[in-house]
Amino acid sequence: MSTQDAYETELAGLLQKLGRNVRRVREEKLPDRSQEEVASEAALHRTEWGKVEQGKRNPRFSTMLVIAETLGVSLDDLAAGIDAPKERKPPPKTKKSGRPV
Repeated sequence: MSTQDAYETELAGLLQKLGRNVRRVREEKLPDRSQEEVASEAALHRTEWGKVEQGKRNPRFSTMLVIAETLGVSLDDLAAGIDAPKERKPPPKTKKSGRPV
């Protein structure tokens, strides 16, 4: 498996765990509110919130702060059970040599 493949596989797993945490916390903290209502309160588009919960979006730090604030939890609560990644994004290839810089 290439470094890029290993990175993408690990990232996909991390995002799935984050998504499950966001959904779990939303359902625990705001059980009577729909995903659309919560996203609207956070001033995020419903599809963006949904993609975070589905593990299909790697949200920016600022978006995670908004999600945590909207749910009334800390970033630690949203990251519970998620270990720091071991793989790092490979550097981009240069145009001349095709090798990493």
